[in-house]
Amino acid sequence: MYLIYLYRLPKELIKISALAFFFVATLAGCLSTSDNSNSPGNVPLEPDPMTLAEQICTESSYGAPFEGNTLEATIAATVENTPRNFEGPLWFDGAQSLLYCDRPPSAAGEYWIGEFDGANKGVFVSDIPCGGLALNPDNKSVLIAMGRGAETPQIGKLDLNTKELTVHSLGVSAEAPFAGPNDLTVSSEGIAYVSEPANNTVYKILPDGTTTVAATGISKANGVTLSLDETRLYVSGKTTATIPHEAQVWSMPIDENGDLGPASMVEDGITALGNNALADGMAVDCAGNVYSAINQSNAVLVINSQDEVIGRITVSDAENEVLPENEKVSNVAFGGPDNRTLYMVTLTGRIYSVDLAVPGLPY
Repeated sequence: MYLIYLYRLPKELIKISALAFFFVATLAGCLSTSDNSNSPGNVPLEPDPMTLAEQICTESSYGAPFEGNTLEATIAATVENTPRNFEGPLWFDGAQSLLYCDRPPSAAGEYWIGEFDGANKGVFVSDIPCGGLALNPDNKSVLIAMGRGAETPQIGKLDLNTKELTVHSLGVSAEAPFAGPNDLTVSSEGIAYVSEPANNTVYKILPDGTTTVAATGISKANGVTLSLDETRLYVSGKTTATIPHEAQVWSMPIDENGDLGPASMVEDGITALGNNALADGMAVDCAGNVYSAINQSNAVLVINSQDEVIGRITVSDAENEVLPENEKVSNVAFGGPDNRTLYMVTLTGRIYSVDLAVPGLPY
């Protein structure tokens, strides 16, 4: 109708109308551009948010985490009656509580993410087969290693507010899915590194979920953590899949693209643990020390930034209860109001804690 109407107008009037329309449209476009709050040319960009390490590590330097080279952690919580495996602890600052993977001793059974507020344990989210937790840079969501007990092995993403679970990655491709992701860590750029013991492999996952193989040949690749400056990735495991074996921790450089270089082994003090030890989950403090749980030895080793073992934290029971023959410390994380409490979880369903002189990161 409008085209027919214009067609019937005198040519001069059509030209005038066209010029008027062009003028109004141009003016509207200019006004719209000048008022666009999303325009990078007119609105200064906000500075990048502080990284997790920058938020926690506020002092210019830090000393030793504790005096001497040995320290005892005391029991904070335990499971009554029913045997459970605790794994993958993460300090949830928003709730001032420790989240952890609460699993049955075998693959079959109930799985959930537990929550410990320093006095009581509860269920944060149920029905999630969880092996490891890692906080995303947005501080609003966590990535979850969902291997043992999962119908479809994957890396899940859990919104800490809504508790909605979505799939972040199913593996490299449909032809190369995950076999059983075990543990993970996330950089300040949102790049995740995931261990898979069954394949002796470490994966790299970009923020959009794109997944590639980052390293192979890491025997029983287990715990993973980044160095404080994120220039190295530490991966724990053991020499062989069969007994006898020795605990091992590897260190790999990370380039500007997040890719891993050749692995070197942290040998000082690790092999001295003897047969059947397994290096498990890890955490890092603000002095750059790495804390590696040593499964089968009731202890956590402290490794400095020069890859030297400088200390050992063992577990004890303040109430003089009889401990299981082997506590099997599985993973560690820093938390508490000042991030100076080291939490240690075990495969016997216990949580230990010890206060240190140096704060650390929450998983």
